[in-house]
Amino acid sequence: MSNESTISQDELNKLLSGHDFGQPAKKESFDENAYKSETKSAAEIIRERVAKKLAEKKESEKKAAEEQEKQKKQKEVLSQDDIDSILKKLSGKPAATGEKQLRVYDFRNPTKFSQDDKSMMQAVMESFAMKSTERLLSKRKASCRMQFGWNDQLKNSEYFRTLNRKTFIYKITTAFGWFIVEVEPELGWALLKQSKGTSIEQIDLSIMYDYYVGDFIGDFLASIKEKIVECGGDIDVGITEVWKSDETEGANIPKGAVCLINTMHTKVGTRDGYMNILIDSDFFDEMKRHGLESEKTETVKKLKTIRKNTSETEFSLEIGRYNLDKDDLKVGELLKLDKSVEETLNLVKDDTLLYECDCIYTTGDLPTSVFGTRICKVRQKESTLKYESGSVAVQLFTVEIPNEKIPELKEGSTVDSGEPYENADELAKLVKDGETIAKGEIVIIDDCFAVKIMKTF
Repeated sequence: MSNESTISQDELNKLLSGHDFGQPAKKESFDENAYKSETKSAAEIIRERVAKKLAEKKESEKKAAEEQEKQKKQKEVLSQDDIDSILKKLSGKPAATGEKQLRVYDFRNPTKFSQDDKSMMQAVMESFAMKSTERLLSKRKASCRMQFGWNDQLKNSEYFRTLNRKTFIYKITTAFGWFIVEVEPELGWALLKQSKGTSIEQIDLSIMYDYYVGDFIGDFLASIKEKIVECGGDIDVGITEVWKSDETEGANIPKGAVCLINTMHTKVGTRDGYMNILIDSDFFDEMKRHGLESEKTETVKKLKTIRKNTSETEFSLEIGRYNLDKDDLKVGELLKLDKSVEETLNLVKDDTLLYECDCIYTTGDLPTSVFGTRICKVRQKESTLKYESGSVAVQLFTVEIPNEKIPELKEGSTVDSGEPYENADELAKLVKDGETIAKGEIVIIDDCFAVKIMKTF
């Protein structure tokens, strides 16, 4: 029986040939390179990675060069449009640009200092210039003169980027804030070398302060006080600290803050240059709180005859209309509007919202940039909104459109205000039942529009 139950190797292979037991397990090999990479130093690994990045960059630049060469060869044959464009340039006639270019008006960069603020500071600086000119003449025999040049707002970081490598910087700290006096190198050296005959071979900030800058600062603060007293207030600005340097490092000045820079042109003998007085916004606000105000000037307004105009219709661009629960608006007050900066503005006719718009200004064949708007949605008759009496409109501008042009208003149409873009921050009005009750600047609070009241009526 043992012989009958015995199966030969050939018979066993035949029986198993119809079954698939899978591939035999593959024996894992020892990865010597992987092991070595784990034992490499950090410096070696970094070098390898840098080499790999450089190789990838070279390969990318090579492909880009090949693609550029390919495009260059394709452009060797000029199309008819290319030929027409070249001929127009040779003839001196500008190529047609089609529609006006559109750029979005940025409400996120509101003006800190109004035109009234700048005019008021100009009056202060002109008084300061007269005092300093008299003081310079009393110290020197040569002719001297200081006069106001200009003023403008900018960020501190923008101001620092314009400074010379070596200049005379004095940061004056008071109980109400700080300001900076900066003397241009050319003017500074002229003053230093002639300060009571002192021989100066290098920058000496203390001598400059003792002989000139200290007096300049006194005249400046005196001019501010005189202006405040003239406006009915009173204040004494005492200096608590004077920081001197020929570099801005260490001045501890917030780079993102907004300042008002006043440039004074100064001439001493045959040398002339500029002196800048940089006023921090907090210092300026504190001076205004103590009574510093712009001069009240009489303005002449041209009155229009009231008549029914049959050829034009008035439209107004508004941020929106709101219920105002009080009438006693105050200068400096902030009114936050229930409208996100992402939402559209309203183009209104006869107290009826007809179009939704983007806020933009236009360029193109106009001599200057003009503030305007572009229609992005035309409201249907059933969705038009009639505003209630007594609502307050936050109005950016009004414009009269010829009646024959009104049917042409559609999505993509632009409407110009006729006002330069640089005056856009002065256009905001609060209008109630057809009467302007206040004017203000548009600012942003928590990504919503807001109005800072600058004038009431």
